[in-house]
Amino acid sequence: MTDTPARRRRLSRRALRALAWVAGGLAFASPFAALTAAPRPATAGDGASPRRVIIVRKITRRIVVHPAPEPLPVRYVYVGGGSSSAPSSPSTSSSSSSSSSSTGSSAVAAAPASTSTGGS
Repeated sequence: MTDTPARRRRLSRRALRALAWVAGGLAFASPFAALTAAPRPATAGDGASPRRVIIVRKITRRIVVHPAPEPLPVRYVYVGGGSSSAPSSPSTSSSSSSSSSSTGSSAVAAAPASTSTGGS
C-alpha cells in the first residue's frame, strides 16, 4: 500500500509542438480531401435537355432635337366702342393678316406704349 503508482512520462515541448503542427495541417486539409473524394453532382447539360440559347437584344434610343418654333408676333386688337366713322380697311396693320369680325368693324391698332414696369 505504500507503493505509489508509476508516473506517466510527459512528452517534451518539441514533441508537443510537432504534434500540434500535424494536427493543424490535417484540420486544414481535411475539407479539401472530403470535397475531392465526394462524387460530382449530375449536371443539367448531360444531353437530356438542349442548352439554353442566350438572346442579346440591343436597344437603341434616338433623341431628335428640333429647334424651338418662332413665337407668333403679339397683336393688339381693340374691339367694341368704335364709331361708325372707322375706316373699313385697316391701314396701320403691323401683321400680314388682320382679324375681322363678322361685321367687319374691328380694326387693328398700333401697339400701346411700353411702361417701365413691363405691364400693359
